[in-house]
Parts: sequence; C-alpha cells; structure tokens
Amino acid sequence: QRSRSSDMRTAMRAAAAGNSDEVEVVSFNLYWWNVEKHKRFGKLHSTVRRERPFDLIGFQECDDVAGVVRGAGLDGFSQYQGPNGHGLAWNNKAFSALGQPGHTWVAKDKWGDRRITFVRLQHRATGTPVLFANTHGPLNQCGGTLGRNWVNAVNGAKKPGDVVLMTGDFNCATGSGAMGSIKGLLPSAVDAGIDQILSDSAAVVSGGKRDGWPSDHPLVRGTFRLPASGAAPAERALAEPTSSGAARSCASYSAWPSVDGGVTCDDCTALVLTEPFGGRCDRYCESFGHVCSGAAEEVDENCEAMYSARCDEPIVGTSDMLCSCEAKEPA
Repeated sequence: QRSRSSDMRTAMRAAAAGNSDEVEVVSFNLYWWNVEKHKRFGKLHSTVRRERPFDLIGFQECDDVAGVVRGAGLDGFSQYQGPNGHGLAWNNKAFSALGQPGHTWVAKDKWGDRRITFVRLQHRATGTPVLFANTHGPLNQCGGTLGRNWVNAVNGAKKPGDVVLMTGDFNCATGSGAMGSIKGLLPSAVDAGIDQILSDSAAVVSGGKRDGWPSDHPLVRGTFRLPASGAAPAERALAEPTSSGAARSCASYSAWPSVDGGVTCDDCTALVLTEPFGGRCDRYCESFGHVCSGAAEEVDENCEAMYSARCDEPIVGTSDMLCSCEAKEPA
C-alpha cells in the first residue's frame, strides 16, 4: 500500500513536470553537529536526495552547502554558503542568477549571529524575478524586534517586481510577534511549526512536513505557483552572431588570460576562471582589451552551456565560466 507521503511526493513531481509557473521549494535544518558526531552524512544526503526534483532549498545548521549538494546528487545546482550555517542552493535549469548572493544580520543568541541569506534569481520559464531568502532564527527572541529585523532585511534585499520565497527554521511559531510581522509581509505559508516556507505573492499549491531523519527537524516542502506576470522569459544565447552576421574576431587563445585547463571553444569562446573577475565575463574580456559578447555557466568543464547570462551578470557558485570575447573595433 502506498504511503500518504509517497502520494504527496508523486503529486508534487507531477505538478512540477506539468506546470511551468510552479516552483518546488524545500527548507531543512540539518542538525549538523549531531549528524557530524554520529557520522550520518550518508543518511542525511539520502534524505535530501529523496526529494528530487526541486528548484530551491534553504539550509539551516549547514556548515558545508557544497558538500551536501554533491552528496545529494543535486547536479546543476549553484549554492551559497552564508555565515553561521545559513545556506542556499538553486537549480540552474529553473533559475538564472540576477546578482551575487548576500546576507543581513537580524539577531544574536548564545550560538552566535543569526542572519537572512538571499539571492535574486530569474525564473527561466516565466521570466519572473524572485528573491530567494533563508533564515535561522535565534532562540527565545520571538518578539517584535526580530520580526521587524526580518521584514527590513527582506525589503532591503528585494527589488520592485520581485516575488519573495523565504525558507527558515524561524525558531518561532505562528502567533508570536516575530512571525506575525514576517507573515504580514509574506502571508502565503507552508507551516510546519517553527520550520516554514513563506511567500508574499506566490500561492501555495501543496506542501507539508516530511521525515527529516537523521535531523531532529522535519524536512519541509512546498509547491508554489508564481503570480501571473506580463514579463517574458529571458532568451539569451551564449554565441549570438554579430550585427553583421559575421564570425567573431578575437586574439589568439594563447593571449587569453586565466583559461581553465586550456579549454577553448569555437567562435572566440573559452572556459575561464571566475574568481579574478567577480564571475563577470565583461570584466574578463576587458582585462585583455576585448569586449564581451556572451556569457554562460558550463555543464562539465567543457564548451556545453548549462545556462546563459548577461555579460555584466555575475555567474556564481562555480569556479569557471564560458566567456565569448571580441576584439574592439578600431576607433
């Protein structure tokens, strides 16, 4: 006999496959110190892996987001390791980054600083800009001050038109002053007690809590429908032709700096290191007197593009990127 949780997961996966305006979101406090003490990372990774496919995941008590992403087989995900175990990961097949991730302080308790981590993303299927935020609330501080700090942090990170999706172990239950403040801003909720997923304008389609062992918290999962928008999805190709339709012209690849592993591609494109250039191809091309004509994250240390980006858009969560550079026109 099928379990109710199995039926819920099957329904969520079917919804994700059939509705391009729906986003699958997961929130999970990993209970890191205890999992590490008892060497249960294999079990923890299996718990996350069980939930695939999904689009966004917010981690609390996570000291190695990249390791969890690898261990759970979240291929094609970018991640951000925020301070004090606040982590984010997002599926590049569903989202492209609109900027660098960041964090904002909201409180402090005996375990240290508590923050909101965030990243602005664009939903590929609909073009909707999304602010993905995550928090781990402090202990015994569920009054108005914490709520105002959460609200101010979200408002400070979002841009006009952003849909907010926020995950968290808030350490405060619905009905507290703190949750009243943040849920006043983000009223759509998958409420599993102190662990919740919230949104301002995305509607909850389904969701609930699931077994999170070996964590002492449940894993919380929700399907959210993005609001209707007139925005069209961005359609950017890595290797667009020049305005004249002619092939690009560029310096010999031997003159290109910071090429990763010697990987070069057709049409003045190479796999290059992100770190010296802030993940931006425009800065990379400018470093040797060229102009950027295309940018992308690669699939597997090769010339195949996983997703494309603007030349001035940072490619995050990776050590390399595909940049297309052209020689500047003579003045």
